[in-house]
Amino acid sequence: MSVLHMVAGIAFFWGVVPFCFGELVCFGKSDEIRNDIFFRFIIGFYASVACFTLVCIPMTLSERKFHELKYVYMIVVLLVVFVICLGKIMSKKKYSIKIEKIEIKCWIWIILFSVLFLAQLFRICTRLVMSMDDSVYIPLTNDIIYSDKLLMYDHATGVNFESVWNGRGKYVGSSWYAMMAFWADALGVHVLFLWRTVFPCFFLMLYYLTLFVVSGVFWKGELSKRWMFLFFNGIFMEVKGEKVAMGASWGKFVIKFGCVILLIYILYVICKKESMEMRDSILLLTVTAAGIGMTVMTIMLFPIILGTAAVLDICKRKKTSMLIMAGVASIPIVVEAVVYLMAHFLN
Repeated sequence: MSVLHMVAGIAFFWGVVPFCFGELVCFGKSDEIRNDIFFRFIIGFYASVACFTLVCIPMTLSERKFHELKYVYMIVVLLVVFVICLGKIMSKKKYSIKIEKIEIKCWIWIILFSVLFLAQLFRICTRLVMSMDDSVYIPLTNDIIYSDKLLMYDHATGVNFESVWNGRGKYVGSSWYAMMAFWADALGVHVLFLWRTVFPCFFLMLYYLTLFVVSGVFWKGELSKRWMFLFFNGIFMEVKGEKVAMGASWGKFVIKFGCVILLIYILYVICKKESMEMRDSILLLTVTAAGIGMTVMTIMLFPIILGTAAVLDICKRKKTSMLIMAGVASIPIVVEAVVYLMAHFLN
C-alpha cells in the first residue's frame, strides 16, 4: 500500500468527486439549501454513490465482470469532473467565503468537540476486536476483487455466497460491496483496512457534517449552539457503548442513518418553500438512489418518510406537488424492490 496513493485517492474520490457531483445535482438558481457548500459536498457524495448504484445493478444482473464495472464508472466520473471543471473555468460567476467572527464561547465548544472527535478516530484506528458483521462484509468485498465477479463467489472454493446468505436477493440488489471493492482498488488499500479504518473514519466525519448542516434549521446564525449540538451528540454515542468503534458494521450504520437524516432535512426545506420546484425532486431522487445501494431497509423506510411528507404537504397546501416529487423519488425504490423479489424467488 502506498500512502501517497491512498491520500491521492481519498482526495479525488472523497473530495473532488463529491464536490463535482454536488455542483451537477444542485444545478440552476441558487437558494437556501443549494448555497451551503457543506450541503453540496454531502449531496454530491450521495450522488456519486447513486451513480455507482445505477451503473452497478444492471451490470450485476447481466453478470458482467468487476473490472468492467470499474472502467464504466471511472468513465462516468471523469466525464462529470471534466464537464464541471470546464463549466467553472468558463463561468464568470465568482465565489466568496464569508468568515464571521467566532466568539470565545463558540471556540470552547469547537475545542471540546474536536477533542472528542479525535478520541473517536483514535478508537476506530486502534480497535482490534472484529464484530460479527465484519466477518461477512469483509470477505464478500474481498471475493468481488479476487473473483472479478459482481455476483459473490468464494474465489477459493467457487461457492456462491448468495445461496449461503439469505438468498440472492439480499446482495444482488445491493451495490455497496462492489463499491467498497472499487474504493479499495482505487485507494490502493486492503479491504480489511478500508472497512475497519478508512471507511469508518470518513463516514464519522460525513455524519457530523450532516448533523452540522441540519442543525442550521434549529439554530440559524447561532454557531456556538450548533457546535454544542455536535459535542453532545458525540457524547450520546459514547454513552451508548462501543458502537463508535465497531469498524465496518458501525461505519455502515452511520452512513445509513446519515442518509435518512439528509432525506428528512431536504423534505423539510422543500416543504418550507412558498412554491416548489420540480428540480428539488432531483435532490430526493439522489438520496433514495444512493440509499437503495446501501441497504434493502430503505425499501420499507424511505416510502414511509416520503409518503408522510406528501400527506402533510397536501393537508397544508391542498396541492399534489410534493406527492409527485415523492413519486419520482420512489422510482429507484420500486425498481430495487422488484429486483430484490425477483432475485429472491428465482434463487
